[in-house]
Amino acid sequence: MSLNIALLNAISGLQVNSRALDVTAQNVSNVNTEGYSRKTIHQQAVIVAGQGAGVEIAAITRTVNEFMIKELRTSQTELGDAQIRSDFYARMQDLFGSLGSDTSPAIGRR
Repeated sequence: MSLNIALLNAISGLQVNSRALDVTAQNVSNVNTEGYSRKTIHQQAVIVAGQGAGVEIAAITRTVNEFMIKELRTSQTELGDAQIRSDFYARMQDLFGSLGSDTSPAIGRR
């Protein structure tokens, strides 16, 4: 019976490690994919009647860097604000002319 248990332990370990390699391969293949977050596999021992009966996957969790996401959102907000202000100032300059000109386009249209 102990040989059977040893083989079952080995098989469950191989299955869990196979799944862990799949998760690692997904992490590597999607490293440049926008919005993809790294996944981590957590293993735990299986105990039946006080004896080890192999290993199983406890959870697969996503690892997200909250600081980087916050910084990205802040930067995108600041960029949007700068673009809107730049468009506004460009329209005002087109309407009233630059400071060095004698007359503005708005005054010259009369």
